[in-house]
Amino acid sequence: MSTSGFERDSEPSSPSSSPYTPIACALYDELERLVIRREEVRIVFRDLGQEHSRTDTIADVYSRDKQEFIKLKSGMEIRLDRLSSVGDIRFSGDHC
Repeated sequence: MSTSGFERDSEPSSPSSSPYTPIACALYDELERLVIRREEVRIVFRDLGQEHSRTDTIADVYSRDKQEFIKLKSGMEIRLDRLSSVGDIRFSGDHC
């Protein structure tokens, strides 16, 4: 079981151990637009106290177990409250 804010495609899907904080509705809408555009973007996210970066395409934005995630084309899943930035979009901790 993964205890981090993201999961690799080879691991079973499981919620993170820390409480989920919803992101701002406007940011969620921007993520959905990126799914439709199917363009590669730079994604910066936090995990286990460290910041990580990768370039990938967002394939889906979805909810599971009262938490929201993006699924990347590579198969990686990242919980939305772990995102720092996606492309030009900055995530500042605001929520709906």
